[in-house]
Amino acid sequence: MPKSVVGGSCTGISFSPRYSLPVVRGDSGGAESTEARSSESRTRVNIVDFVKANEKLYSQHNEELIIRHFFEDEREGVFVDVGCAYPIKLSTTYYLEKHLGWTRVAIDAFAYYRQFWEKDRPDTTLLTNAVGNKDDAWVVFHVAVEPSPCSLSKIQAEQWGGPDAVPIRVRMITLNRALENQGLERIDLLSMDIEGA
Repeated sequence: MPKSVVGGSCTGISFSPRYSLPVVRGDSGGAESTEARSSESRTRVNIVDFVKANEKLYSQHNEELIIRHFFEDEREGVFVDVGCAYPIKLSTTYYLEKHLGWTRVAIDAFAYYRQFWEKDRPDTTLLTNAVGNKDDAWVVFHVAVEPSPCSLSKIQAEQWGGPDAVPIRVRMITLNRALENQGLERIDLLSMDIEGA
């Protein structure tokens, strides 16, 4: 699989060069930028057509369709889903696993989700750590009333899940260590949903 994409929002996480991935974004300047813009323009039209012609099955918005279009429904890729929460509900990666046979690693700091992953996606490796810039450090993670809006930021957790977020301690892991522990030498998709990190 020759192409890779990094998606989602990420603050405060750095990647070592051996795990760096091409990022899909705007103009990079230089001689290649005209070709990139031309290709990007064609891709935008095709994405619109693809989204209109297909129905999303799992993701919150059209992320699943955009990912499928980008990878042209290619089979047997590798994804890492950071901040994955529930295994099926609002998942950007479930389609890849269920319908295209992708290898998978999911990471979420809130161990509550493990029961759902074991039942609904038992073949996925789920790590229950906060992803950050230090290995084995303990951090405070804030859990709102509805478990989905969790964050390292109390303000963020309460903004999305109501007042009185409960602080819990979780162990931090760097993304590099998580990838090394799983024996991953390449990933095709890095999906991150980590508000307030």
